[in-house]
Amino acid sequence: EYTGTKYEEKLYSCGDAPNFDRTCWLGEKDKLGIAFPNLPYLEDGDTKIVQSNAIMRYTARKNNLCGETEEEKVRVDILENQAMDFRNGFVQLCYGDFDKSKSCYNEKLPGTLKQFSDFLGDRKWFAGDKITFVDFIMYELL
Repeated sequence: EYTGTKYEEKLYSCGDAPNFDRTCWLGEKDKLGIAFPNLPYLEDGDTKIVQSNAIMRYTARKNNLCGETEEEKVRVDILENQAMDFRNGFVQLCYGDFDKSKSCYNEKLPGTLKQFSDFLGDRKWFAGDKITFVDFIMYELL
C-alpha cells in the first residue's frame, strides 16, 4: 500500500474454529498454475509468486525499495535475513514450551535489540537515506 500499487485481495473463508473448512482453498490451489501453491500468493500478469518473502522482494524490486548503492543492497540483504532469525526466535517462543523458553528469550532480547539499533546507527532508515522493504519488515517485528 505504501507504493500505491493497485491490487485485488482474495480471501478464503474457512469458517469458525475449531472445525475450519479449508475446501475453498484446497479445491482451488492446484488449479492456479503456481509451482508451489501456498498462501499467500501474488499474480502479476503472467508472474505467479508464493512465499511472503519472495512476494515482498518482488514488490520491492518493482518499486525500487531494495537499496540503490551496493552498500545499501548488502545492508538490505543482511537485515532481511537477520530479521528472519529474529522472527523465527519469536515463533519458537510462541509455539514451543512458552514457560520454559520465556526467560531465556527475555534475557537475550535487549542484546538483540541493541544489535538492530547499532546497525541502524545514525541512518534515517536501515539501509541509508531512503526507505527499503526491510524497514517495513522491522516495523512489523518491533
